[in-house]
Amino acid sequence: MNRRSFLTSVSAHSLLAGYPRGFTAFAEFALGGMLSGAAAAEAPPNRTIKFLQLLERIHDLFDKTSDMIDWGFWALELPYIVNTGVAASPVPGGADDDDLIARAEAIRAASNAIEIPPYESPLPVMQPLSADWDGARNQNSAQVQAFTDACVELIERKEALSLLTTQLAQLSQLLRLLSDVARLFGEVSTMVPNYEWAKAWAFPQISIELYYAPVISSASATVGLRLDDLNRSMGQRRGELRSAAAGLRNALAEEAFKIQAEADRLRLLKEELDQRQTELDAEDDRIRRMRVDLDALDLDINELDGQIVSLQERKARLESDMSSWNGTIREQEREIARLSAEKCPLGATYRTCTQHPGFVSDIRNRIGAATETIGNRQRAIADAGREFWGIPDRLRVLQSQLAAKTNQRDELSALVDMDSARFAADRDQLNLELHDWLKQSWTSRALVHDRANKDDSSRMDELMRRAGA
Repeated sequence: MNRRSFLTSVSAHSLLAGYPRGFTAFAEFALGGMLSGAAAAEAPPNRTIKFLQLLERIHDLFDKTSDMIDWGFWALELPYIVNTGVAASPVPGGADDDDLIARAEAIRAASNAIEIPPYESPLPVMQPLSADWDGARNQNSAQVQAFTDACVELIERKEALSLLTTQLAQLSQLLRLLSDVARLFGEVSTMVPNYEWAKAWAFPQISIELYYAPVISSASATVGLRLDDLNRSMGQRRGELRSAAAGLRNALAEEAFKIQAEADRLRLLKEELDQRQTELDAEDDRIRRMRVDLDALDLDINELDGQIVSLQERKARLESDMSSWNGTIREQEREIARLSAEKCPLGATYRTCTQHPGFVSDIRNRIGAATETIGNRQRAIADAGREFWGIPDRLRVLQSQLAAKTNQRDELSALVDMDSARFAADRDQLNLELHDWLKQSWTSRALVHDRANKDDSSRMDELMRRAGA
């Protein structure tokens, strides 16, 4: 079956099923008769094909129109910030002629009833910043919060603006579709050979142009007026927000400048305190090394003291030994004198005795032993004397070294005490200044406020972007 035979076999009722009943009432008679006439008459092939193409376009346009009506976009549903004054779906039900007009009228009435209430959130009021850090931060924070509330109020109205814009576009699209349908009905009416059929095909065009289009155009114009009012109020509010944002940014910049100046002052002060702490650490190391040197001097002094005491003890021992040895020598000399004077039984000394060789030998041996003892003691006394008489020089050297070490130790000890006292005073002063720096840092809280200040600036930029300002 070719395209022409298919279209001529479709009933008028099935072809127009689902269209508004006003259209089918006028078109069903003409379309059915025209299809029957086209099937019976020997119309020129080209004219018949064009006629069927027009019918197909009418069919497609009616599908689109029916789809738009079935979408239910007629319900004027806007956010709470825009009061429509009417119910959300003023005319429920199907899409017949009266319903179509009623819905268009309901849209117009709802658009007329739209109220754009004044903005409730107050704009920030710029005032001189407080000299107190926390006061300035709280002041700017409160202003940014007020600015946020005002921006959120404007952002919420963007939803209403979007819905009104969408509805205006849908009404305009519906009006264009109906205009195209009317034009096509007009073209078809000029193609039919019968006057009655021509009137039947022209009636939908007249009905659309005189009955439907004015009502939809009126509704579209009313929605456009409401849209213009909303755009105008939002544009005015955007201007107010831009002015408020400029003042608020100046306040944030002023606070940021103060915060940066305070942060720089505290940073420089902390760097100075850190440098002094480093110098104190170096001084502490130097004093610690001086104490090590002082301990080494004490060890040297103790060692010299030990050497001097040892030499003095050695001198005393040598003196005692030499005295003892001199006593031994004297005893041996007395023994020799006694032996030399001792006589044999005949009354002769060992030198003159000739009768008693044993006596002479014994005396000689005893005198030799005493003489040997005296020689040994004399040599020992000579050796000890040399050592004894060298000890004073050694003692003078050691005592001189001891005196030098003692003086060095006393000077270093006094220097360590003086430097330690100064170090303790400097350390206590630095601790006081560090405590004061911490107190200043906590009082100003420049770093915390700087983070909050930057967050407020970023928050404002995002709000202005979302508000379209």
